[in-house]
Amino acid sequence: MRYIFILALCALMGCEEKEVIEPLAITPSGWPEAIFKNKSRKSLSETFAVHCAKLGATIVEESETRVKCDENISEGVKNWGRAFLGTGHSSDIHVYIQFNLIKRGADTHVQMLEWMQLQMPRGQIRRKDYNTPYYTNNAQAYLYKIGGQPV
Repeated sequence: MRYIFILALCALMGCEEKEVIEPLAITPSGWPEAIFKNKSRKSLSETFAVHCAKLGATIVEESETRVKCDENISEGVKNWGRAFLGTGHSSDIHVYIQFNLIKRGADTHVQMLEWMQLQMPRGQIRRKDYNTPYYTNNAQAYLYKIGGQPV
């Protein structure tokens, strides 16, 4: 009887409907992207560096073409990352946010990437991109909120 109950429970869980998250935008790269009309790469670079600082992230690189930040993450997220990406001997987990800035005439095209990364004991880098519909929509909404327009 107990096995029938377990089988029925498993069957019912398989019938659960999943929420479909519609993408806010479909971009050429698949990552969040936006065009900023009449904005220089330098001013946008400063905007994104300030955004990283407000998140409490460490700015790893800032130039006219790229802003890369190392986001502070909780011990729980680090443990999760180590369990699913690496081993107990892996380096510390890092979550990076990167903004790529491309000049297009008077406009600037921006791509936003985020990923989790660690280094394995023999030097191999393992990376997991944050490319879920939930993340992509939040990042795309942020780019639109600060003045970006669809690509």
